Amino acid sequence: MGISLFSLAHLAQLPLALAAKTWTVGQTVNTTSGLLLGHPSEWAPDVSEYLGIPFAQAPVDSLRWAAPVRYSSTASFNASDFGNTCPRLGGNVLNATNKAFANVTNVGAAILGLQGAPNDTFSEDCLTANVWTKPQTGDASKPVIVFIHGGGFSSGACTNPFESGAVFADEQDVVFVTFNYRLSIFGFPGHTNTDKVPYNLGLLDQRLAVEWVRDNVKAFGGDPSRITLFGSSAGAASADYHSYAHVDEPIASSFIPASGTVTAFGAITSQAAAEKWFEVSKTLGCGGSSAGVDDVLACMRGKSTGEVMAAIPPVTGFSAVQSSFTATVDDTLVFADYSDRTPAKLPLLIGSNDAEAELFEVTSALKGKTFGGSFWAGVTNAIFTCPVALRANWSLNADQPTWRYRFSAAFPNTHLSTNGYSGAWHGSQNVILFGNSRLSGDADTTEEKDFAAYLRGAWAAFARDPQSGLVDYGWPIYSPGKDTLVELSGQDGRKASFVNGDEYDLNCTPIAVVTGTPTVKATPSAMGSGSDSSTSASGNDSGNLLPPSLGVISVLITSLFIR
Repeated sequence: MGISLFSLAHLAQLPLALAAKTWTVGQTVNTTSGLLLGHPSEWAPDVSEYLGIPFAQAPVDSLRWAAPVRYSSTASFNASDFGNTCPRLGGNVLNATNKAFANVTNVGAAILGLQGAPNDTFSEDCLTANVWTKPQTGDASKPVIVFIHGGGFSSGACTNPFESGAVFADEQDVVFVTFNYRLSIFGFPGHTNTDKVPYNLGLLDQRLAVEWVRDNVKAFGGDPSRITLFGSSAGAASADYHSYAHVDEPIASSFIPASGTVTAFGAITSQAAAEKWFEVSKTLGCGGSSAGVDDVLACMRGKSTGEVMAAIPPVTGFSAVQSSFTATVDDTLVFADYSDRTPAKLPLLIGSNDAEAELFEVTSALKGKTFGGSFWAGVTNAIFTCPVALRANWSLNADQPTWRYRFSAAFPNTHLSTNGYSGAWHGSQNVILFGNSRLSGDADTTEEKDFAAYLRGAWAAFARDPQSGLVDYGWPIYSPGKDTLVELSGQDGRKASFVNGDEYDLNCTPIAVVTGTPTVKATPSAMGSGSDSSTSASGNDSGNLLPPSLGVISVLITSLFIR
């Protein structure tokens, strides 16, 4: 391949990037993915934005359902547009009828609509990354924050406008990176020949993306020894999975799992994954478990993306966890029992939101299903509060410097519904933290702007110095039973206060929070009441201790996720 006109036009800029002496916005950067030409961010014109950077070869044809293969190029690449979005399960369709039934605000409709990726192009050729960075001044390198998007391992994308890193990079002078990973059946298949088709391809994609950051971030002014792995929801669980799977070579220097942990969402067994895989293969006419597994794979690779996605059984009620493709126990990346395992001994900032399940209350209502408020409070406890408490204690037991927060902030441009007080729902912290809440259609209040900047300052302080940055910021190291949990309310001018974490953990079984699987105290009336009476959240009537890996978790997986 000859040198393109594009290459000739921009070769003159290359020495600037290599010498790191005089940096300019959008300059060409030399990476293992090629010579990347950036551009000023629309939202922060002093920030260089590099979009749609391939870090893995397109996982198509023989690479469909195969471990990701590193992408390498010396050609020029115009990093001006986001790449494709990975095939994903559909989100909620908003119309006048269901918006009225769910009492969704105009702001809520805007948020839910944008997170549904209405303008994205979907393709299996989707393994790309995005980088935001300001031109470097001097030789000092910057901390790096790598963000893993959420979406229940079945939806979401790095194109989510609420999760652009431009404001972060502009205000805090960090290098901010996002990326895609394969989702649903393409990212988490249940093929039984795991030598050819690993279960957790999406997690392997994530690992390759982090390796790409390690190998290339210096060219963007970043410090490869200061990489913070930050994730939200399933992305948080992913970050946590990596902290256990790569103890000897974590690459990251610190972790921020926000509203998700290794115990939160209930990884499925290999047997369950295989059942779902063969259910789809039979639907596609490729044979079931009695057919040769290699023949099934070859047949499945011959089907179109649309055919494969259409063959995934629809999710209804609370059976979602039984019919979705998600993180699968393989005892390499995902383990069956974390109680006797030790994570990488690195600093941890972990937390959850005050009203996580309010998002699912709204998205459930959009599907015509309503449940009592006590039910949703139980979901928040079972899947978020209690697993976070458990993980924080495990971190302390592993001698990791640990900070724990509780996010309770809500502002007019983050209210999803008019049903009572619309609080800090699942994912709302990102709308505020990333500085993009104005996209909901209402401008930020002055108080919200100040609070959001304070949050970004905390995240950046942790990334700059994971050992003591937050202590210098005024946040105490977490200690159960003491006023060390950072409560982030953003109300009445208060940015943070410090409370006893036990106040939020009252419904968690104490012994489980210390040693084992997180559970939540619940009664059938609290956890199983509602207009959908075909199932109960717990799957039984004992009404005592509800493990989050049982029925209640399925509220979150696939059927109600919109990102």
